[in-house]
Amino acid sequence: MTADEQNNNQSDIHKQVEKVASKDKKMTQTSDPDAAAVIERKQRERAEREQARQKQQEQDDQQEQAYLHAVKQEMIDDDLFEPLTHDEMIDLMKRERQKGTKNKPVKLSKDMKMIGIILALVVLIQGLALVFQTFNIPAIEFVKTSIALSFDEDIAQIKDTVVVIDTGDGRGTGFLISTDGLIVTNAHVVDGEDTVTVGIKDRDVTTGEVIEQLPAVDLAFIQVAATDLPYLELSTESVEAGESITFVGNPLRFNRIANEGKVIGETNTTLETRVFALDAPIYKGNSGSPVVNDSGDVIAVVYATRETEDDGRVGLAIDVQAVQEWVDDYAPGD
Repeated sequence: MTADEQNNNQSDIHKQVEKVASKDKKMTQTSDPDAAAVIERKQRERAEREQARQKQQEQDDQQEQAYLHAVKQEMIDDDLFEPLTHDEMIDLMKRERQKGTKNKPVKLSKDMKMIGIILALVVLIQGLALVFQTFNIPAIEFVKTSIALSFDEDIAQIKDTVVVIDTGDGRGTGFLISTDGLIVTNAHVVDGEDTVTVGIKDRDVTTGEVIEQLPAVDLAFIQVAATDLPYLELSTESVEAGESITFVGNPLRFNRIANEGKVIGETNTTLETRVFALDAPIYKGNSGSPVVNDSGDVIAVVYATRETEDDGRVGLAIDVQAVQEWVDDYAPGD
């Protein structure tokens, strides 16, 4: 309780006492002496009780103030605490704001500036390298070609059979050759893995089991647990030089890119099977792509590229006969 409140309370009490005393005085003037004595005694007792109550109230207020002061002393260091009026606080804020506008920016040393410049250049170079790798001119061209080819219903169906294979260290292409999830890819794509992550169009990403690897012919076979999948038929027809082809793969971080080309002819390689050279835009990530003839059947599997004197950069694809030989010998569950 504040001093003003205490003074107001005491003033009200005195007014009440005077009012009662005035009333009792009137009664005393009209009553007998014994009654007057009783009234006077009651007035005295009432005044004593009021004084005692006021004294107790003052003691309580003093104890409360002492307690609050002790709490403040524990929470605030006197050396750091200074009560401020509202005007003083506004003035202090204005002065501090003016100081803030005069603060000079932090100056970096030459070494710190050089380190910052080097880091910025590294980030810029890495960003540009990624952009150029993903969106170079050939990439833009084969994306445009793929979009145009995708309007062809037969090619759209081929794209549905092509899967993305991710080993964690790299990614490549595969394609379905059975409705129950048998996939063909290159041995170098799975590279000794027992399981890989497989992305099938319009299906959840799943885990595929690598059930066979044939490094001698760079082929591998993966099985996924699925049914009613679209798949490609393996061609039994002979492949002719100059034959038009279509292939679909996952080059340069793109998925299911369709493109066209021609068969140049058979070429010699270190693989223990027949290989065809292709006049086609083959890029990293196309490994495992199906090469399809005009009938919609697979005639080869892309696995590499080569620089030649006569034809420049050409694609290399494994004859599908090597795939057919393994399928003929393969019996699920063996």
